[in-house]
Amino acid sequence: MKTQKKLAPYKDKRRDFIHDLVSKYSSTVPSASSATPSEDLAPLYARISELQAQVAVLTSSIASQTSVPSASSGPAASTPSATPSSPSSPVPSAPVTGSPPSQSSGGPASTPPSSSGTPASTPSSVPISPYFFPRDLGLNDEGDDVKELQFYLNRLGFRLAEDGPGSPGNETERYGASTSEALTRFQEAYRSEILDPLGLADGTGYFGPRTRRKMNGG
Repeated sequence: MKTQKKLAPYKDKRRDFIHDLVSKYSSTVPSASSATPSEDLAPLYARISELQAQVAVLTSSIASQTSVPSASSGPAASTPSATPSSPSSPVPSAPVTGSPPSQSSGGPASTPPSSSGTPASTPSSVPISPYFFPRDLGLNDEGDDVKELQFYLNRLGFRLAEDGPGSPGNETERYGASTSEALTRFQEAYRSEILDPLGLADGTGYFGPRTRRKMNGG
C-alpha cells in the first residue's frame, strides 16, 4: 500500500509526458483524408486514368457493334439485272440447199428428162439457140440447119434417141421421123407461145415460123 502511494507521482508524470508528446506530434501529422499522394505515386495515378479512358472507349465500341445487325445474318438483297431480258424471237430456219421448190411458190421443179426424151416439166423460158435458123423445115429436108436443130433439141432434153443416129453426139443432117417427134414434144412444152396462137391442140412436128421464132429468140 505504501509502495503504491510512493509510485503514484511517477505514474502521473509519465502519463503527462506521453500526453504532451502525442499532442505535440499530432499537430504536425496530416489526417488521412487531407493527405496528398506522394510524388512517386503520381505516374501510377496518371496511368490508371489512361486505362480508365481506354476501357470507356472499348465499351462504347462494343455497344455500337452489337446494335448493328451483321450483313451475313440478313437475307441478301437481290439486285435487278442491268439489262432487261429480251423475249426470244423465233429464228427462221435456213432453207435446205438442193430441195425442189414447192408448187405453192410458183417456181417450176426442174427434173432430168425421162428416158423417152420428154422433159418432166415445162420451163418458163427456153435458151436462145446459138445457131440462127433461116428457113422452115419438114420431113426429108436435109442440111446443116437440120443437124443444128437436132443438136438443139438434144441439148434441151427433147432427145431424138438414146443411142444410134440422132442421139446426143450422133446428130445427122436429115429431117426424119425422130426429128419430127422430138420437135412435137418441144412445141407442146411451149404450147401457149407456139400452138395456142394458131388454135392447135397438139404439136405438128413441122418447124414453121412460130417454132423457129421461139428458138431464134423472137
